[in-house]
Amino acid sequence: MMLALGSLMMALTMQDPAGKKLQQGLVDLRGGNYAQAKIELEEASQAQPGNAFVWVSLAEVYRRLKQTDDAERAADKAERTGGTQPAIQHALALFYSAEAQYGHAAKLEEQYASSPKADAQALSRAGGWYFQAGDDKDGERLYKAVWERSKTDPDVAFQYAQLRLHKLDFSGAADAVSPALSVHPDNAQLTLTMGVARYGQRRFEEAVDQFLKVIGLNPSVPQPYEFLGRMLEQAGARLPEIRKAFENWAAANPDNWQAQLLLAKVRLSQDAKDAGAEGLFRRSIALDSNSWEAHYELGTLLETKRDFRGAAEELKRASELNPEEPMPHYHLARVYDRLGDADQAKTERQKHADLVAAGK
Repeated sequence: MMLALGSLMMALTMQDPAGKKLQQGLVDLRGGNYAQAKIELEEASQAQPGNAFVWVSLAEVYRRLKQTDDAERAADKAERTGGTQPAIQHALALFYSAEAQYGHAAKLEEQYASSPKADAQALSRAGGWYFQAGDDKDGERLYKAVWERSKTDPDVAFQYAQLRLHKLDFSGAADAVSPALSVHPDNAQLTLTMGVARYGQRRFEEAVDQFLKVIGLNPSVPQPYEFLGRMLEQAGARLPEIRKAFENWAAANPDNWQAQLLLAKVRLSQDAKDAGAEGLFRRSIALDSNSWEAHYELGTLLETKRDFRGAAEELKRASELNPEEPMPHYHLARVYDRLGDADQAKTERQKHADLVAAGK
């Protein structure tokens, strides 16, 4: 941000020089000599009080010297004297964004973006600042405008699709990413985004296709494995392919708790009596003892093996690590029934019912 503003200021000097004081002040500003820059620019402001570039430069110097009130006054003068000039609008937008005044920054940057001299990212920056200011309506309006004029740009498509996913508009996310993906079919980020959109639409077969394609393009990306691990029941004939991918991931990442966990899950999906799954769950827990899911999966596996005390220990730990998840309590109630502890079983059933009722 500092370099961008400094470069803009030097460019403006060429357009509207304000004498040696202004030029020297800019040199000192870029060089980090803020105290000297302040002296030079204050003298320039006295010589040319109507020069907006002097005031926006001085506002930046005051900001870096943490003279907040002076910075605000200088920025206000810059806006009053030159607020219709695109370069000043952009410089002020950078200033106000650095001051976390994102709403003001967004409005100025949007004005700058309408200029023929604006850079290609100006409208996206303005949209991002609207979002930071809590103005989702205007932020979305600008993101959509950027996407409509650059639908096949991978970065633009990804950015707009992420906005749609954030709003749980999965169909909109798929539509947002489709034009760019048709032009860039091997873009792993776009392919992953399409997979997430299809998953949200419950078009599981297509989601599986996309996630496996991401793994083929970049096997180090964790998200496709995570999503595939949630939809093993919908994998159908692709399960052997998924297992192979998970085996490769776990082998390449022996210290990754999640890789060991997901490999155990896919093996159990193929064979409920898989002999190696328990060891993988325990390996996962050894790598990260705070994974509630690993404790939960091990607990439910031990339950099927009739190791009820071991299951109770793991399920209790899972419920402690994730107290808002109802399923550990459901299985704990079953396990305590098998252990003959009716009171504990009743307590766990009630906890499960309460969490389900609360929509957890």
